[in-house]
Amino acid sequence: MLLKVGRSFVPLLVAQFALSACAASARGSLEPMAVPQRDIVPGSTVALAINSDTTADAQEVVTRLRERLFGALVAEGLFTQVVPAHSAAGYDLEVNITEVNKVSTASRVILGVLGGRNRATASVRLSKSGETKPVRSFTATGESAAHPASSESGMEDAVRLLAQEIMLGLHR
Repeated sequence: MLLKVGRSFVPLLVAQFALSACAASARGSLEPMAVPQRDIVPGSTVALAINSDTTADAQEVVTRLRERLFGALVAEGLFTQVVPAHSAAGYDLEVNITEVNKVSTASRVILGVLGGRNRATASVRLSKSGETKPVRSFTATGESAAHPASSESGMEDAVRLLAQEIMLGLHR
């Protein structure tokens, strides 16, 4: 009888392993808009504006994303300087946080992978200062791993991947 019960758990264990494997990695995605791409003039400056609603989770994403983008925009050679929004610059980079889904620790512990992923999505628009036609326009998403034991299951991981996707979109 014990052997028979043990065999019935094998499919359950296999399914749990498959779900865990699928949910173990963090990921990002990029959806370009139908905008003709123009080159970014080397040696330019950019004014960075990151906007969202006023929820605490959204504000957390804004703060973390601003920290990441300020450094990356210069470090990756796209611009020579990043200045705050509405400052004089050659380009305006507007990032609008459109979705924030933060999974609580309790949900992650109780529901495991079924608790879902932390996710942050943003619409991004880069334009030359004073112009309405964008140089780049796309939507970027960063998602953490869903498995609670993964080292990439936090909101910081979703923001890190969102920043990476934004940088990929700007390099195209």
